[in-house]
Amino acid sequence: MLKLTIVFCISLTMVSAFGQSASRYQVGTITEVKTHQTAGSGASNTTSYDVSLKVGDTIYVVLYTLR
Repeated sequence: MLKLTIVFCISLTMVSAFGQSASRYQVGTITEVKTHQTAGSGASNTTSYDVSLKVGDTIYVVLYTLR
């Protein structure tokens, strides 16, 4: 009975592994990098950038911060 249970569990694992689709990555291109303008006038030791990425037909703007 134990062998039958082990074979059944292995079979379920194999079926679920074949049922998954491969992930589809897309190439992104950095189109622009600008220094991020902060609203406050206080001095800070962090530097921030607005980075524009084009992936497919969509452009994403990401805030990147260095500390």
